[in-house]
Amino acid sequence: MEAEPLATISGRAIQKFFWKNIVCRFGIPHVLISDNGRQFTEKPFRSWCAEFGISQHFTSVGHPQANGQVLWAYRSTSRTATHETPFSLTYGAEAVVPAEVGLPSPRIQNFVASANEEEMRCNLDMLEAKREEAAIRMAKYKSQLARYHNVKVRNTQYQPGDLVLRKNSVSRAHSSNKFDPN
Repeated sequence: MEAEPLATISGRAIQKFFWKNIVCRFGIPHVLISDNGRQFTEKPFRSWCAEFGISQHFTSVGHPQANGQVLWAYRSTSRTATHETPFSLTYGAEAVVPAEVGLPSPRIQNFVASANEEEMRCNLDMLEAKREEAAIRMAKYKSQLARYHNVKVRNTQYQPGDLVLRKNSVSRAHSSNKFDPN
């Protein structure tokens, strides 16, 4: 997820932002998830995405996760499945919380530029291994969830002649609303 304040919210401005902050940094994505703003849904941005083979998906109106205020929390919160933050899996190091910059914390007080540069190089060298470990932890987490779910699932087998409850659905030709009888 990336965000930036813009003076004008037009298709061209979004296209420039997308090129600079996404394509140039991470490459051409397969999918773009955005809100339903006209700047995303109409030309020139929509045709630009089609040119690059970027599939567009849109969030529902008022979806809080699409709000820019949650970006920092999302990027710097450790995920249960990977035990890593999205920021660290992208850049190889944890983000410095803005409050730490202004307040004396051990992390800021013990900062040594030369040692930090060497450690950053080491972190970047180990980044692929860190991502692989996170992928393994995620696969393990998914299998645990599947096992937990499958324990609670009852396998029901029907035989010819068994009685079952069938819902008669109303014809789709006329519109039904929530106040119609069941």
